[in-house]
Amino acid sequence: MTGLARPLPVAPRQVPGRLLGDVAELAARVLSAAPHSALEVAAEGVHRLTAADLVVVSTAEGGSQLFRVVVGDDGGPGPRPGEEVPTAHSVAGEALATRQVQVCHDAADDPRVSARYSELHAIRSSVVVPLLVNGRPHGLLGLVGRAPRLFGDDDVAVAQLVAGAVAARLQDAVRAAEQESLLGTVFDALDEGIVVRSAPDGIVLVANTTAERILGAEDDGLVGRPVRTGWQWFDEDGGELAVADLPTATTLRTGEPVRDRLVHVHRGDGGSAWLELTALPVHDDAGQMTSVVTRVADVTARIRVTEDLRRSQRRLAAATAVTGLAWWDYDVLNDRHVWSDAMFALVGLEPGEPPGIQGLLDRVHPEDRELLTPDDRQAGSRVFRVVHDDGTVRYLQSWSDVVHDQDGRVRHIHGTTLDVTEREQSLRAVADSEEMFRAAFDDAPTGMAIISLAPERAGTVLRANTALVEMLGVGPDGLVDRPITRWLHPDELPDAAADLARLGAGRQVAARDVLLTREDGRLLHAWARSAVMGASPGAEPCVLVHYLDVTDQRRAEASLRRMAMTDTLTGLANRTRFTQTLTAALGRLPSEPGDGTALAALMLDLDRFKLVNDALGHPVGDELLVAVAGRLRQAVPARGDVARLGGDEFVVLIEGTSTQAALDVADRIAVSLREPYDLPSGRRVVTSASVGVAIARTSGHTTSDLMREADLALYRAKDAGRDRVALCDDETRALAVARVDVENVLRAALDGDGLRVHLQPVVDLASRTVVGAEALVRVATSDGVLLPPAAFIGVAEETGLIVRVDQWVVEQVAAWLAGPGADLPHVAVNVSSRSLHEPGFADQVVGALARHGLPGHRLQVEITETVLLEATTEADQALGVLRDAGVAVGLDDFGTGYSALAYLQRLPLDFLKIDRSFVSRLGQRDVAAEATVRAIVEVAHAHRLQVTAEGVETRDQELSLRAAGCDFGQGWLFGRPTPTATFTP
Repeated sequence: MTGLARPLPVAPRQVPGRLLGDVAELAARVLSAAPHSALEVAAEGVHRLTAADLVVVSTAEGGSQLFRVVVGDDGGPGPRPGEEVPTAHSVAGEALATRQVQVCHDAADDPRVSARYSELHAIRSSVVVPLLVNGRPHGLLGLVGRAPRLFGDDDVAVAQLVAGAVAARLQDAVRAAEQESLLGTVFDALDEGIVVRSAPDGIVLVANTTAERILGAEDDGLVGRPVRTGWQWFDEDGGELAVADLPTATTLRTGEPVRDRLVHVHRGDGGSAWLELTALPVHDDAGQMTSVVTRVADVTARIRVTEDLRRSQRRLAAATAVTGLAWWDYDVLNDRHVWSDAMFALVGLEPGEPPGIQGLLDRVHPEDRELLTPDDRQAGSRVFRVVHDDGTVRYLQSWSDVVHDQDGRVRHIHGTTLDVTEREQSLRAVADSEEMFRAAFDDAPTGMAIISLAPERAGTVLRANTALVEMLGVGPDGLVDRPITRWLHPDELPDAAADLARLGAGRQVAARDVLLTREDGRLLHAWARSAVMGASPGAEPCVLVHYLDVTDQRRAEASLRRMAMTDTLTGLANRTRFTQTLTAALGRLPSEPGDGTALAALMLDLDRFKLVNDALGHPVGDELLVAVAGRLRQAVPARGDVARLGGDEFVVLIEGTSTQAALDVADRIAVSLREPYDLPSGRRVVTSASVGVAIARTSGHTTSDLMREADLALYRAKDAGRDRVALCDDETRALAVARVDVENVLRAALDGDGLRVHLQPVVDLASRTVVGAEALVRVATSDGVLLPPAAFIGVAEETGLIVRVDQWVVEQVAAWLAGPGADLPHVAVNVSSRSLHEPGFADQVVGALARHGLPGHRLQVEITETVLLEATTEADQALGVLRDAGVAVGLDDFGTGYSALAYLQRLPLDFLKIDRSFVSRLGQRDVAAEATVRAIVEVAHAHRLQVTAEGVETRDQELSLRAAGCDFGQGWLFGRPTPTATFTP
């Protein structure tokens, strides 16, 4: 709809001066009358002002006209309201076809008139004026006479001018209906509830869908009901509110607005919500309150998220404007106006002498002045703007007629004018809204369709935008007038039918994912959201549906889910997926032990996998892990699940098994993993695996319980020498408890004063003089018992506490060496592999020497073969720092692990210590033992290493060592470990 001037269908003849005021008044009444009574007002006025026996107003219905209003006559023959007659071969049909006024002077000799129809209705003469709405004939205004040649030019002029007003009023009604439909859509689409209650009784007159949802009235509605009293209401501080204290009731009682009132409501169903209420009174022209408009906003989420969030405020204002109709006459030749008083007010002037045409044009908006050029174009209707002295712009609508003199020149222009500012602004707003909707719909990047909800063709596409057409791969007109189910996946059809039924019943449906089928057969995932559109009476109900293509997003989500559940290197299940599988499997176990079947978890890791990574590189290590995963798939029965927990740690889950069957699978896995691996890189690797087995027989087992027990069994297998299978039994659990107890004692000792240093002398076997000592750490329990290293070193290594222990021992030994009476050449301390990997450990040792003023040779460091086997850059650097400081480094427990002779050149060592297991066999005529010790001494000396024998307890052992050329000895034969306070060389 536009605000341009609307011309009358024809230029009416001059209305006699005696009738001008009456016609102007009648036109004003028609324009201000309600749509349902405007036709009757017009017909009665025309009957009074003309010679017509009957005045009829009809609407065009296809090839017929339907009589709406009939005024005049006394019940004789003639048209009746509600009667429908064909328009073919009639004066009415001619008027509709030509859109021009048609006059019949005598039906008896007029070829356009049906003799039968004129006789039936006693019609001898007539005037028929088409009612043009938006340029199309919407109906007819007819003057009917019982006698021939009854109507003159005055009657025709009156009929034409009044018909123009009727057409304008009909056009306003059509526009208003369209506007009301659009506003209704917006009203129901608001995110906040709006309730209008009558004053003073509080009965609900209007409520939108959002209000019904918030107030829990979706099933039975709100309209026609008073203020709800079945709920409990509380203010912001928790004080209970009576219904009379609520904003709506307060405004109904006092007439004063209540804005942004925050209340807490407890519903009858046990639910609660925070609501923000605003109640505004609406008054009529006399200042009387007629209703209260209440805004209801559910702010529960906002209140729960933050209490200092600014409260949104909505105000609904009601404005009314009263317009008056003005009449005027313009003498073109003399440039002289005659105005009614109302005309002065319309153009913003005080009543007095009207200005000439230029004075009027000076007050007209520059863009609209051409509309008032005093020529034939003035005939009809137009809308133009005037600018008042204060800058206010008003829209005026003028209906006018042009009078010519005998020479055809325009002599007079006269008509009526009405202030239509509010209407034009509304129409322009609607037009803007329609344009915005068109742009938002047609040019939207997401697919959109308007779909019919009419029962006979529910689901039919009425309109679709370009994005949806492209999304579904159809032609420009391939969607319209076809059911949307044509592009829905068959699995979606039941839900789609239910959604259409719900929408058709006026209920909303939740947004959801739908599966669409493109024209080429490809599937699309779309996020569909719908909103029912309001419609004017008689219009087809429909729903606006948005389709957002989320195919790529859903594929990415599925890929992420797979990635989140799969180990990317081996393709096995990862820890997350395995935990879910294990939890589900435990849930399927009986609550009480049943037929003996159980659930088994087999946890395993590769022995010395770190050595493979360090020696051959991580790519080779990854190849090995992939190969291990393949063998596990083959070794595990079909009912088992395999997962990689991380690093070289794997786990197998077997349902419906027994303990022996699970151990058999574990043995089969160990045998399979022991076979050599020919890797894609060309490397051949041999390794083994340690396997821990845990059994669950009832659902009382938790996921963490079973995994912990499998881990305990795995630890036991590795502690027993690796490449073994161990079952988590009562003994394993007891050992675990004991280790926890030891850990607690060790932590308490570190945090308190529970560590002790004992020294055991080291003697020169040739001279039997004390040349040094080894520092041995002890842990004192709460009851004073001293735990030997074998009782706690393993726990310290496993927990990482060994680093703190080593740091403490170094500090204590350095302090003792710096004290009075400590005249030993050196003291050796044992250092764990974990300590050497700890950043800064070597610097701490050097720092301890510096703090106590000791040279580096006074302290020796003993390491195990583990440091050599698991040698890393960090360990090499740490040993380098120690040797640079003058600290001698030796290899402890030589010969207990692997073929360590090959590692003697791995690091620049200063000495080695023969393990007591070799020394204990000396002096018993054990030729092999004698030869072994002699070989060790010779190899060590060849590498320029000094040799110390540990565990020397007998004189025969001493003599054998001296005969083999061993340099030093340590053992009970020379002295037991004693506290530093009582140690004497």
